[in-house]
Amino acid sequence: MSQIIAWIVVLLIVVFIYKVGSFLWRTLGILLLLFLLWVYREEIMTQLNQWTQNFRWGDLSTLGNQLLQWLKDIGSSIQRWISNLSF
Repeated sequence: MSQIIAWIVVLLIVVFIYKVGSFLWRTLGILLLLFLLWVYREEIMTQLNQWTQNFRWGDLSTLGNQLLQWLKDIGSSIQRWISNLSF
């Protein structure tokens, strides 16, 4: 559930940046998004590193199954990561 909430918040920020016509509000929205990326940069890089290490480069016939499993692992990792964030 926390994963869905986090995706909705990020999506709302992006939609807000796009929909608001004022240059000032667009600039503030982009700065807010950059600030959030800066604050959680270590967690993001740790997750990206973990996801790339978990990907198995084996036989090409099982690449589709590996990709599907990798995407499922990413989803569960994002959910655990967001639930561990403290605000």
